[in-house]
Amino acid sequence: MKVILSIDELGLTQLYLNQRKVEAVTNWLNENSVTSTVVTVIYYRNKPYLIDGHTRAFVAYGNGTRQIIAEIYEADLDTAELQLYLTCIKWCQEQGLYHIADLNTRIISEEVFSEKWIHRCTNWMDQMENEKERSFLNSGYKK
Repeated sequence: MKVILSIDELGLTQLYLNQRKVEAVTNWLNENSVTSTVVTVIYYRNKPYLIDGHTRAFVAYGNGTRQIIAEIYEADLDTAELQLYLTCIKWCQEQGLYHIADLNTRIISEEVFSEKWIHRCTNWMDQMENEKERSFLNSGYKK
């Protein structure tokens, strides 16, 4: 389901922005294209959180846009994917990142973005998978 949301009400699930992507989106996002730009959100505790489109929302906000089309993503609370998003919300709050404009000082090169953000998320997912496997093996499963 698509809805129109205020960018001001969107929570974050990302600590950084990739500078290359910010530059690319800045080059094509204009008054006309922003009206068809869609971001993806989840609702957690009755608040929408961006899960896809941080860069588009950031550039749109910087260009004066205050509303954006959002696709609401329905996810099962038990999935590792949703657990990662909830962890990302916590990471953002721990860093004091509550509004898309808060990412203004967190635009980093693509290489550093990969090191600091992509690897952090991948490592978290690997850790959760390892814990799940250990739990399964400790439950008495015999090969």
